[in-house]
Amino acid sequence: GDKETYSKVTKVETGVGERSKVSLPDGSVVWVNACSSISYDESFGKENRTIRMRGEVFFDVEKDPSKPLYYYNQIKGHNVYAFDEEDEISLALIEGTVTAEKGSYMEKLRPGEVLVYNKTQAKITHKKLISSSYTAWRYGEMFFDKMTFEDLTRRLERNFNVKFKFENQKIKKESFGGSFRKYESLETIMRVISTSTPVKYRIEKDTVYIK
Repeated sequence: GDKETYSKVTKVETGVGERSKVSLPDGSVVWVNACSSISYDESFGKENRTIRMRGEVFFDVEKDPSKPLYYYNQIKGHNVYAFDEEDEISLALIEGTVTAEKGSYMEKLRPGEVLVYNKTQAKITHKKLISSSYTAWRYGEMFFDKMTFEDLTRRLERNFNVKFKFENQKIKKESFGGSFRKYESLETIMRVISTSTPVKYRIEKDTVYIK
């Protein structure tokens, strides 16, 4: 990840397959997953704790009730997963306290809960946290908990710098769960997927064709 400073804004951005661990001025620690970014200006930790982010980010937040940590996509808390092309923003709380706010809506989360905001339906739902699915990537693992194959391919695209082309559209909605270690190749992962699901594939250079 590159750290660049311009007009007193600090931005940390990661590329494909990269992860970055960053200490914020207030002592909070942030892990930025592949193809994600955070940015904050010099008032962070002094007047406020407001941070812009996109992608998958894990915060270990320093407690300071007088200055709660705010995310710029209007959800504040511990761990946010919000890729622009995906319909859902999720906020997972592992420990501590988090308040989610969106317009007039406001709710406190309990540890072990995930709040899912669906952008297209503007609907908020709750799930139980399977904590490894939200945090495994910090330790170089990928963990999938009943994810559609389409969502899974988006993650693989970000981790391996490939593009998936669907010759069979029906496969997109297939459900998949499992975990992989970071050092496993895309070939290995696709082989595992094809043995446990009806997915047939071929890899040509940096494109994976799903048949």
